[in-house]
Amino acid sequence: MKGSTIAKLQIAQSVGLGGVNTPKDIKAVQAALNQLLGLISPTKKLAEDGKLGSKPENSKTVAAIKVFQKKVVGMVRPDGKIDVNGRSHRKFNEKLAVHTAKANLKIKVKRLKQGTKSTLGSLKIDGVAKSWYVLEPGGPDSQQEGSDHRISTGTYKLKPYSSPKYKNVYQLLNVPGRTNILIHAGNYHQDTLGCLMPGKTSGKSSNGEYHVGNSRTATKEIFEYIAAASDTSVEIINSEDLNND
Repeated sequence: MKGSTIAKLQIAQSVGLGGVNTPKDIKAVQAALNQLLGLISPTKKLAEDGKLGSKPENSKTVAAIKVFQKKVVGMVRPDGKIDVNGRSHRKFNEKLAVHTAKANLKIKVKRLKQGTKSTLGSLKIDGVAKSWYVLEPGGPDSQQEGSDHRISTGTYKLKPYSSPKYKNVYQLLNVPGRTNILIHAGNYHQDTLGCLMPGKTSGKSSNGEYHVGNSRTATKEIFEYIAAASDTSVEIINSEDLNND
């Protein structure tokens, strides 16, 4: 494991102060901490030797665990212990998944349902278990600049974009007939002219139009994966029964 890239922290028993502390599990935690050094400054790279020493409370590994718990987990009183499937363990795996989403990150948007002015789809990232909803304007697909319709299906590269209205978001490149197509937060179809708006929840209003909820949180989660990647593409497809909803 030393020097390798890991996507998930796999431990069989607890590690740290008061933990079972098998050498294999300690080594796994040391490797995970080394991979996430950027999140736990000023922690230095740890020796991946599977040891905590005769006094674990004085070990650099336990100190690093506490920094992780305070800075990343948000614990007011870090206990220096990682329990299997506990809060710290789950946060390790969340951040490792983001960190290992490197080159060629692939996002797939599948349009599922549509109203007159709105289109609801799913957004998935290759290799990531969770998924999100995404809202776009209604159909049909359009290549007309400024139209209040969704963009054409296809695969698009992303680049960072920022403006007074939309700060630190991402732009889809080379969209046929369209410019300034972004991924940004928003809840209703009137919040977009072709852009993609992620959400953690979805619903259908009494007027038959779809909307998404918790958009800022969803957008932040997705942007973490994009920021960790060196190259990202978004594939947009229409489901076969999209026009029959």
